[in-house]
Amino acid sequence: MPDATPPAPAPTTSTAPPRRFLFDRAFLDRMDRALLCLLVAPHADALSLLGIPLADLRASAQTDRRLVEKLYDAAHAPTASTTSVFPAELRALFITLSPLATTTGQAALIRRDAASPIPLFVHRRLPPADLVASVHLEAPHLLKEVRVASDTETADTFTDFAPTTPRPFPAAGDARDTAVTAFTSLLSAWLVERSRSPLCRVRLTETAADILLVIEFCAPPTSFDTVDERLELTQINAVTTDRALAVFDKESGGLSVHGWTSMKEALRRFIGACFFADARHFTSGAVYSLEPLRHLDVALDPSGIPGLEAIELRDIQLLNPDDSTRGYAWSNGDLRKSANDAELRAALATQTTIQSVKLYLKIKDRKRPTAVTLTANRKKYLRRAADVERVLNELLLARGIMKLPERAATTTEIAATSASIASIAASVDQTG
Repeated sequence: MPDATPPAPAPTTSTAPPRRFLFDRAFLDRMDRALLCLLVAPHADALSLLGIPLADLRASAQTDRRLVEKLYDAAHAPTASTTSVFPAELRALFITLSPLATTTGQAALIRRDAASPIPLFVHRRLPPADLVASVHLEAPHLLKEVRVASDTETADTFTDFAPTTPRPFPAAGDARDTAVTAFTSLLSAWLVERSRSPLCRVRLTETAADILLVIEFCAPPTSFDTVDERLELTQINAVTTDRALAVFDKESGGLSVHGWTSMKEALRRFIGACFFADARHFTSGAVYSLEPLRHLDVALDPSGIPGLEAIELRDIQLLNPDDSTRGYAWSNGDLRKSANDAELRAALATQTTIQSVKLYLKIKDRKRPTAVTLTANRKKYLRRAADVERVLNELLLARGIMKLPERAATTTEIAATSASIASIAASVDQTG
């Protein structure tokens, strides 16, 4: 008797593109509700039509994220999927402010504010998201003057590093365990150098296609004030955790990394050194832009770079719109302290193109400064010592002069990574 069971329907595949995250949701989550309401107030009517009344948002507790999630989802919703359109101007504002709501952005804004004739924010001890919102509302010109590389990327961005020669990852066993221990120790010391907690936990999971390293560490301590029922202020010092990811592809031997920009470069070196005995096993493929040097005092600020004591601008070459060239050089010291300082800054404020710069870096424990020449596509320096390369790369990444190429994660990667992290979390809960 023939089987009467109807055939199973053919599987359907979705042709929808993977979701792209325009900005980090934590930017909205961590912002004080009153500040967030002030930020979005010009668009109150449009948000009300989207089911986000400002009165309810203002009254919601900081830990109640329902309306914040609704705001975030509305900003990412396709226009055709809602009867009311999310304000494009507000979406653009979130995209602009979110990269600055990081520890690097916080430090750059504080430095720029401290240099103002009347500093407004230096002593407020505001967390990054609240500081960026306050600056936008009270002194938007500071945002235009600050150019920083984002420390925190959204969860859909990875940087790919190719191997110099494809090699397998160390097999499970003593050799891998030793490499994980050495890697954890190096990364912990790197965090301590940057005034972070030495806490660093590395958990490794393996599938048939790849190996995932989940790195947990502490963000910088943040101080802020809370107000109790008696309207009294209490200062809170909080340290939160953060996470970076590194995915080793077994087929290609390549490495994909997600984390702060400066940490991506450190992970590239440390994974190469500990698991493949060569810090340069993975190549960076970095690109360079001299545009951040239009803001000389921000781009050449040595603060926040361990081991870097001072920077001198010795030479800069410019290309005018009419294709003529002009240059400034001073062998006696920093051009910013020369008689040509005002003329140079005026030239940088025009439509000139920066062709090259020569810097002198004063690095700790080195008697002589290190000369570095930068062009739009490369860096050149004579002392290729490990400490010089580390300091230079960290400076260029922090100031946005060097950028690591990024790509969006595929839906498969997002799902696989989330599943691996959930599996790790479950195993931790079970083992206590």
